[in-house]
Amino acid sequence: MGIVNKLLAECELEDNTECRIERNQGGKIHIHIGKMRIDMTKKELDHFIDVVVEGRDELIEIKDIETEE
Repeated sequence: MGIVNKLLAECELEDNTECRIERNQGGKIHIHIGKMRIDMTKKELDHFIDVVVEGRDELIEIKDIETEE
């Protein structure tokens, strides 16, 4: 466990699973989903975000989903 410098996001899923995204001392990013924790650098987080957005966009195209933009 590191020292939390800033809580970036916090939510609860429909099944009551708690989620948090924190920036910790030393610039590490921690993503907590229930009992699971993902630890990454800012660079790794940026890459993760790019991959998730790319996957979302491909799914929207494949499924021909209309989005509100």
